[in-house]
Amino acid sequence: MSSKTSSPGGERHLVESLTSPSDRRSFLKWSGTAGAGLVLAACATDAPMAPDSALFAKGAKGKGTGGTVTVDGPIVGLPLQNDTDILKFALFIELLEAEFYKMAISSGLLSGLVLEISTNVRDHEICHVEYLQGVLGAAATGNMITFDFSGTLQNERKYLNAAETFEQTGVGAYLGALPLISSKAIRSAAGTVFTIEARHTAAFRALNHRDPAPVAFESPLSPQQVVSAISPFVVEGL
Repeated sequence: MSSKTSSPGGERHLVESLTSPSDRRSFLKWSGTAGAGLVLAACATDAPMAPDSALFAKGAKGKGTGGTVTVDGPIVGLPLQNDTDILKFALFIELLEAEFYKMAISSGLLSGLVLEISTNVRDHEICHVEYLQGVLGAAATGNMITFDFSGTLQNERKYLNAAETFEQTGVGAYLGALPLISSKAIRSAAGTVFTIEARHTAAFRALNHRDPAPVAFESPLSPQQVVSAISPFVVEGL
């Protein structure tokens, strides 16, 4: 059962009010996109990251609306049988998100508040990738992963719709995986990432003039549902 939480026109008023600098700062703080604020061992700094960080310098060949990444990223295998499998699955999702934002930002399509939020979200996703790689260690084997984002970067509206979809999928993926994680430490860290992904979703929903929090309870996604959602954007590696 779901419950609407905003009055008619509330979403539009929220976005329109962001023309005020003070309201912009408040929105960024509320949405969790004001700087790389996720405090994890791999990313315990608020310093901005360069667009082409070491994450992508290892093999990013992105051009146009697709990208190839050769990093410590696994090929996803189902069913997920243990914590390592779950972490590899999470890493794949984070790689997709990070590459998507990297390409959108470098395309020159975005501007203003959308660019500001997207840049910070990109940095968060890079933090998530680096954290997961650190936890996996040698288990994060190098593989070629190729993404295709054609159709999502034609204009800002399509980009925002895709960003919202990716983030919502990430939220459902983490929520579905949390009960399956055996390690308390890993479960706690995954829960932290889950909250940031949820804030990303709310931010992009607001930019899409939609209710940032339309339901009282979030729905988990199974690994199979996540694969179905992201597979159209994966050419190689899934």
